[in-house]
Order: sequence, then structure tokens, then C-alpha cells
Amino acid sequence: MRQQVIFRNRQETQAGDFNNLQDYVKETFDDLVRDAIVSGRAFAGFTVSEKSATELSVAPGRLVSDGAIHLRQDEVPLSVFDYLPVAAKRIVTVIAWGSTNQTDVQPRDFLVNIETGVTEPQAVAMQRSLYANINLLPGIESADPQPAPIEASYLAIAHVRLGVTGIEEINMVEANRLPQVAAVAGRVSGLESWRGQVEPRIATIASDISALAAKMRLAAAGNFLLDVAGDVARLKEVNGLPDDYAQYGADHFLDTDETDTTNPEYLAKTEEGIRFAPEAMGDGQLSVFNPLDQKSKVDNGVLLPAFDLVPRLQVLEYGGEVSIAQYQYQTFEMVERMMSRQRIRYGAEFKICTNHNWWKSGKYDSVTNTFKVGTEVFTVLNPQDRNGKHNTMRLQQIFVDTFEEPYWDALTVNHTVNGSQCWQSFLNSQDGWCKGVGLFFPKLAGSGNVHVALCELTQSGTPDREKAIATVTIDRGSLKLFPAETFIEIPATFLQAGKRYAWLITTGGNHFVAVATGGAYVQGTFGYTTDGAYYDGDLTKDLMMKVYFAQFRQSRVVVELNPLSLSGGIAAIDVIAGLVAPKSTAITFEVQVAGVWRPLSEVDTTALVGLPPLLPFRVAFVGTTDIMGGVQISGSRVRVSRPRTIFKHFSTLRTLAAPTSEVRLDLLLQGWDPAKHTLTPTLKIGSTIEAPDVTETMPADPSDPTMVMKRLTFNLAAPTSSYVIVIGGTTTTALDVFLVNERVDIAF
Repeated sequence: MRQQVIFRNRQETQAGDFNNLQDYVKETFDDLVRDAIVSGRAFAGFTVSEKSATELSVAPGRLVSDGAIHLRQDEVPLSVFDYLPVAAKRIVTVIAWGSTNQTDVQPRDFLVNIETGVTEPQAVAMQRSLYANINLLPGIESADPQPAPIEASYLAIAHVRLGVTGIEEINMVEANRLPQVAAVAGRVSGLESWRGQVEPRIATIASDISALAAKMRLAAAGNFLLDVAGDVARLKEVNGLPDDYAQYGADHFLDTDETDTTNPEYLAKTEEGIRFAPEAMGDGQLSVFNPLDQKSKVDNGVLLPAFDLVPRLQVLEYGGEVSIAQYQYQTFEMVERMMSRQRIRYGAEFKICTNHNWWKSGKYDSVTNTFKVGTEVFTVLNPQDRNGKHNTMRLQQIFVDTFEEPYWDALTVNHTVNGSQCWQSFLNSQDGWCKGVGLFFPKLAGSGNVHVALCELTQSGTPDREKAIATVTIDRGSLKLFPAETFIEIPATFLQAGKRYAWLITTGGNHFVAVATGGAYVQGTFGYTTDGAYYDGDLTKDLMMKVYFAQFRQSRVVVELNPLSLSGGIAAIDVIAGLVAPKSTAITFEVQVAGVWRPLSEVDTTALVGLPPLLPFRVAFVGTTDIMGGVQISGSRVRVSRPRTIFKHFSTLRTLAAPTSEVRLDLLLQGWDPAKHTLTPTLKIGSTIEAPDVTETMPADPSDPTMVMKRLTFNLAAPTSSYVIVIGGTTTTALDVFLVNERVDIAF
């Protein structure tokens, strides 16, 4: 004990002396616990158990806080009924904190007059105790619940996870438990035992490492050099260097540059790997099964849920008129962009291939290779603008390629119009399908059609004629005189929220348009064109107009499409269509198998088991009454196929810098099942077929047993300077196929 009270014979004793007796003992114990056991907060006991679905019981225990020991001798019942979550999960934390209580109140006499000895009773507390308080601290309800933040003055005892029906799990916070000396001694004993076994073995590890390093410096393994050559071959592939730059080469089969498709025996499909070619195939256009279905509407080739027209943007305060003909008569070239494409490939044959990441290497054109439709090939004039807009998703059985831009310039239509031109830009505040604009003509000439185009803006805020997204021509007879409205209908055109667009009005007639006094009606500009250049025009005016959008009748619509059929059975589905699906909407293609509708967006390896020859087909739209997705069925393609059970692939002629008599071939396979699949690689040298002398099978990915590396060594009878690599394979069923992901060949 660090301090003591000294008593002497015949010495006066005061109350403070007796209080110091216990205070000095308490301070000594506090210092001992703080310095030798734990300096912060910890608990002992307080085991939390479940009494019922909504009740907890906390056993007696002690709370140590800054050396002081707070005691709780009774069992504490707690109810979590008020904290049960409504729909998700919640974590409630059992917490403890210390307080000082004065108890055992008794009547005691106090001397009030020293001379007379008169006393007076008072009720006073005779005990002071350190008390441990127990309560609950609830967290926020969530699908992934987390404990609530705890203040520094509290200590977490246990975390209790609650579900809608009650207590699901109790986890004591063992990190806050006061360690026992006996438990620590046991752990130290275990460590000492381990040290006695291991220390003699590692004492000489420095000498062993030095000896091993000396041996490594003396020789380099042959396999190590071959692996380096394989990696260099892959680097050459990334940089587009020809394989004959050296004695080794690689191919990831993303294109047919190194595939001899002219060989009469060629029977394979080169598409993100070597795959089994189709045995049978059916090809057609997406079409609505019932054109009279009132739930949907095909608008200029775009399938949308049924809708009504509502004006979303209106400028109707008449403030004057402007003659379009006062501006210079010119010839305007406009480029109308078409809806972006999405491709969905579904079926067991679309096994995910890791080499699809090589599209990002820069050598390959992901647009021309993933968005081909028959003989249709896109020419990309601005590949630098494609970065970040092409998104690929590869799941087992599902491939999805999407362009983020709703309208793109891989498909365009050129227009030439003559006349004078004015324009009005506006800010589109929310996503929607624009269906037209209402204009007002106070004066009309006797002749002159009106050309109206909806286009995007340049960065400087003027119309971009190379980014027109809708064009229409109105003949003179359809124009109405103000105050009547001339409604100019355009094909359903998706406009993005927060983006600015412009209406371009071009005519050769002396027509007048009504304008309103300029203000903040449309957050845009009324302007005109001179010498082919755009000018601000009169900033005090805005074009009088009503912009109409589609308002949909339902938030979820399912549209039946014509069924898919293929004689002999369907194993794969390939859909290519123009598609706009804003973030707040979803478009899902579904097929019906055995009476159950299965979406083409979910992995289900049993969906096409049995090779059904006929599949009912539909598309589901989910959104709101303001915005839904759209599918362009005109120009779309849907292809059903069934792969062969055999393939044969021929490389182009491999020409070496020097003759070789030994070749190593590494083939990376995915989806490999030796019970169902076979692989027969050979080298063709002139008319001679060389089989491998050594074949090794090695796992390529510890997490995927179906991904293996086949390493084949060919010892040639005579040196050769050229050869063709022939890869053949078979499967026992068209519903379980494999693919060749990568080929690396090294000539010694």
C-alpha cells in the first residue's frame, strides 16, 4: 500500500482518518489494476444469453474502468422488442458504464452542542459503491446492419443481431474482455513449447538462404527461360508485333488475324477464344407477336410501352414574330445519329473467357468486333471518343455489350436541306421520350416546306449539325396559322436529363415564327445562321413552342414477341438491337422453358437443357410513368443456334527466323471436363502431321478446376522453318462445350 494512516495512543481521531484508510487501499488497487492488468476499460463476467425471442439476460460481472472496479451482482433482464426491425436487420449493442452510488441510508446521531452534549439524528448513506450500469444501444436498420457508434465513456459487451421475428445471433465482444492471468500463462507456455521446436531449425536459415542463392546464380532452369519466352510472346500480342519477329508467338483469338479461315477443313468459331461452330442457326428480326396489343406501341421502329402525349415544356406568352427568310439562304449538311446498340448473348456455349479483357489493349476494335450484324460493319471515325462508352459484361452463360451513349455515330444518315435557318436551344430537366414540338406561325408564305431537326449542342452552346437525333419535313399544306398550333411529330427520341438540345427550323419559304419575350422559360437561346456559322441572335426572345413527351400508362409492361424456333433444338440466343435503358429503368428479355419464364440476364445453366426447339419470347419493361426504356426492333437481329460437337482450327503459317527441331505449345482451356471433352493438337509441316511427344495437363486457376493448361512438346524428325498449328476438339453434348482461351508456341 502506497500510503498509511498513523494512529497514536491518546490521539484525537477524526472521520477523515477512517476515510483515508479505505481511500488509500482503493488508490493502491486502482494503480495496480491500471499499471499491471489493463489501463483502459474491460469487463469480466456479464455473459449475455437469450431468454426468449425478444428478451436477453446479462449475468453478474465486473467493469474495469481506468483501474476502478465497478460491480454488478444481480442478473440484468433486457427487452429488445422495441428495437425489432420492420423489414431488414438491426444490431443492438449491450453496453456498460460505471457510476458511483451512495447506499445503505441509516439514521445516525450528530452532536449539535458540544457544551450540553445534545445530539440530533440525521438519515445518511453509510456506503459508497462503484456500480456497473447495463443497457442497450440500437443501430440503424439495414440489409447490411452495422453496430451503432459508441461514445468513449461506454464499453461494448456484446452485439445482438435482430431480425423481424426476434433475436438471431449474440456475439460477445471478446476484445473488451479482461484477460485472465491463467489464460495468458497457458498461451505463453504454448509459445515457449513452439519456440523450443522451431528455434533450432531456423537458427541457420541465413546460411541456408546464402547457399541457395549461390546455387541459383550458377544456373538458370530451362523451363524458366521458356516461361519468359511465353510472357514475351504475350507482350508481342499486346503491341501487335508479328509472330515472326522471334521464335515464339501468341494468339488470344479475339480476331482472325492469325487464323486460316480459308482452309477447307476449318470448322470453328473464333470469338474470344476458339469455340465450337454452329451446327444449325436461325436468324430473324425482333417483332411483336400481337401488333394490336394495347399495352405497347411501335413508334418508327422503336418498341415502347403504351403512352399518351403531354406537353412538358411550354413557352406560350406571345411577344412578337420573326421572319425566317430574313436570314441568309444556305445549304445545310446534317448528320442524323442512330440509337446505340446492345448485344446480349445467352446460352451454355458462352462460357466466360478471361481473354475478353484484351479488348482494352488497344490493338483490337471492340466496336467492329462485337457489333457486327450479318454483313453490316461499322466504320468508327472517332475511336478516341469511344473510350469509356463501351461497356462489356461477361458472366458464365451471359455476354452483354452496351454503349453508354443513347445515340452514336457508328450508324448515321446524312441529310441536305436548303433555306434559311433559325434555332432555339433548351435545357431538358428530366429523362424522357420526346415526341414532337408545337410551333406557331403568325404569317405563312404560299409555298415552302419546313424542315425541323432536333440535335445536340456543341460545348459552346450552339447546335451541332453532326449530332442530329431526329429530323422531319412538314409540307406547306400542314402548316397552321397562329393562334392555331402546328404540331410537328417526330419519331420517339430519348432525351437525357441535364442535357441541352436545340430545335433547328429550316425553310425556303417566307414564313414567320411567333416568339416570346426572352426570359428564363427554357434556359436556352434563340438564334439564327449566317454563312454557315451560328450566332447568338436576339437574346431578348425565345421561340414560342410546346415540347411534347410520352407519358406512359403503366410502370411495368410485358410485351410478347414472336417465338424463337430452331429445328433440332436451341442451345444459344444472340440478340442485337438498338436499346435505351436509363438508370431508373430496366429492359429484360425472357424465354419460357417448361412453363417458366427465365430472364436472359440471370445465370441458369439448366435453362436450355433438352435443347427446346420452340421458345416463347417476350420483353419486360420496368420504369415509371415518366420514363421507360425502348427497344429498336427495326434493324434488330435475334439469332438462335446450336453448336457442333467437334471443332478444328488452323493457324496461319508460322514462319521462323531459323530452323527448329523442337516446339513447345501451351494451350489455355476453359470449361474443360476430361470426362466429356477431348483435345487433339498437331503441327502440320507441309503434308506431314506431327503429333505431340509429351503432353502435360496443369491447373491454371486454383479457384476454377475447369481452367487448365495443356503443355505439348513436339520433337520433330527434321528441322523446319515453318509450320501450321492445328487444334481439334470434341464434346459429348452441345450443352457442355469448352474453349481455347490462349495459344503460345515457342520454337527452340
